[in-house]
Amino acid sequence: MKPLLIALLSAVPGLASAQGLAARAAAMDSAARPTPGALFEFQVERAAKLVGKPLQPRYPAALQGSQVGGTVLVRFEVDTLGAVDLATLRVLQTPHADFAAAIREAVAGARYEPARNQGRVVRQVVMQRFDFKPKH
Repeated sequence: MKPLLIALLSAVPGLASAQGLAARAAAMDSAARPTPGALFEFQVERAAKLVGKPLQPRYPAALQGSQVGGTVLVRFEVDTLGAVDLATLRVLQTPHADFAAAIREAVAGARYEPARNQGRVVRQVVMQRFDFKPKH
């Protein structure tokens, strides 16, 4: 079914991001799906909340002077203790692969107040965007 969806999306004339949609559809394999039981923000009464300073990944040293910048979109899960489950970290969009390591390092030590639903702490899927600007 997935190849048919990709073919249909790619064949629609005027669809500006057909290739991007097709790539996203192809990337949603079973390994990339959220853990069973993990809830999205719209499904919880109180969303997971970052404790402390905002996450600020470092600009990769390997890209210094390259003028590469852009937005990176990631998804990860915060467990019931408020820790990021790094096994669930997925880079959904990035202008350069080197940004993924910087983000992994930044979220590794992050602590959250766990999400709550129906009076219990629950595992939550978090979508986060990071903007990287080249250093001059």
